[in-house]
Amino acid sequence: MSVSVIIKWGGQEYSISTLSEEDTVLDLKQSIKSLTGVLPERQKLLGLKVK
Repeated sequence: MSVSVIIKWGGQEYSISTLSEEDTVLDLKQSIKSLTGVLPERQKLLGLKVK
């Protein structure tokens, strides 16, 4: 089953739908890096909600 995440950065929203339930937080952060260029160690994940 895939997991969809919407992130906000720089006034824009990005959708990540390539994650699976087995992926780690580092996998999520690597996906965010590919979209925004922000290194994983510089990222903060805030306001996570499960639907």
